[in-house]
Amino acid sequence: ADRAKVMPLSQWEQLGVKRPNGQQFPRPSDKAYLLAPAGAEGPGFLMLQNFRVIMKYNPAEAYALAIGHFADRLRGGAPFVQPWPRQERVLSRAERLELQQLLAQRGFYKGTPDGQFGGQTREALRGFQVSIGAPADGFATAEVLERLRGR
Repeated sequence: ADRAKVMPLSQWEQLGVKRPNGQQFPRPSDKAYLLAPAGAEGPGFLMLQNFRVIMKYNPAEAYALAIGHFADRLRGGAPFVQPWPRQERVLSRAERLELQQLLAQRGFYKGTPDGQFGGQTREALRGFQVSIGAPADGFATAEVLERLRGR
């Protein structure tokens, strides 16, 4: 799950990514990246150019995802198939800052810790997740923070 990994839908399909209804992608040459807003346990989305356009208007992923999903539903699309993992709690600002500091201490995070998660933090998280053999989804959980703390 990395915005920088943009590939044609046909390539995503070759990697085993499928549409929930099992049908092939209508335009296999369209390019997309994988968005996993709730980590590997939650729903995943291949984001196309429309999503990027919505993000230009309002750069909040949750907003752009809601608008895109609403548009799909208006056209008769189905609800999300994979539920959000409700057991995950949101990290506090102090925990987010600590997570960035611990990632920096281990050489994964190169920015200035500020407690706000952007692309640099998600990239650092993915690097740490790979190093511990976890799914590299860039999703900050209490469990990842505990692993960084050495617990």
